[in-house]
This record gives sequence, C-alpha cells and structure tokens, in this order.
Amino acid sequence: MPRSIPIRPLKLLGNVFVLIVSCVIATIYYTYVFVVFGPQLEEKDISQERQAGILALLSFFHLFFIMLVWSFIQSMSTDPGQVPVFWGFHLGDPENKRRRYCLNCNIFKPERCHHCSTCKRCVLNMDHHCPWINNCVGFWNRKYFLLLLIYVLITTYFVGTSMMYDWIKSIQWSIDVGKTYKSMDKLD
Repeated sequence: MPRSIPIRPLKLLGNVFVLIVSCVIATIYYTYVFVVFGPQLEEKDISQERQAGILALLSFFHLFFIMLVWSFIQSMSTDPGQVPVFWGFHLGDPENKRRRYCLNCNIFKPERCHHCSTCKRCVLNMDHHCPWINNCVGFWNRKYFLLLLIYVLITTYFVGTSMMYDWIKSIQWSIDVGKTYKSMDKLD
C-alpha cells in the first residue's frame, strides 16, 4: 500500500511555476501559429512555394510542440521512484555492508537515494527537485525530463530560425519607414 504524503506548502507553490511554464508554452504556440504564420497563409497574393513552405514549417512545429508537451506532462506526472518497502533486508547480504538510514522517513535507503525536503520523502536515484515540473527528477522520470530539455531546445531553435526571415523583413521595413519620415520632414 502506498504511503500517504500530506500536501506541503512548498509543493503547492510549485504549481505556480507549472502554471507559468504552461502560459509561456501556450504563448509561444499562439504567437507562432496564429500571429506569425497563420495570417500569411490567408494572404491572397501568396505564392504556391511560400504556402507549401509555411505548411511544412507548421507541420514540423506541431510535431516538436506535441513532443514537448508530452514530455512535460510525463515528467510532471511520473513518480520519480521511492525506496522499496523492505529494501536492505535480504538474506545473504553481508553484515558489514554499509546501510544508510533516513531519519525523516525512518527507512534504510540505497545508494544515490536522497531525501527531498520539498516532497518530504526519499527519492530513488534522485537528481534534483525541479520547481518547473513540481516534481523530483529520479529513477523513473529522468528519461522524460531529459526529453523535455531536448524538445525545448529543438523547438526554441526551430522557432528562432524559422522566424528569422520575417524578423529581418520587419527590421528592413522599419528602417524604410524611418527613412520615409525623415524625407518627409525635409520637405516641410
């Protein structure tokens, strides 16, 4: 039977960080799909090549975005691992084997197992407690956390490089507008 863990204030505060990350992810999605490339598809004078390029960009973006959201949810919801109930009481274990004991959980714990002060429990093969996913990174969710980091990196680079053309065009437009206003000031 799983041990019941009372809800702690630090664990509740972690939900604020998860909300912030979710809002940032939703803002990036909205900006990329509905502000930058969505209106370009609705233009009447868009060429077939440009339309196919935008659709390819949106397809790849959605693939990376879905994988990012999936790994985010998996790393948040997967239990990082806890010490098995009767760990360390096997017959045939040498008596001189050093066993570590957690004074907070009152259990023997294996190597690389640490007590998380936020979650108030021992986590198997603990790396760290990540406030952005409001969970410890441990034995069972390390894969999803690393995938999250990789997909964040891929999606960020993809969005940055695919929006570079439009960003350069907007800078050129603002420079041209500035030159137009300066020439109008000279006429007055």
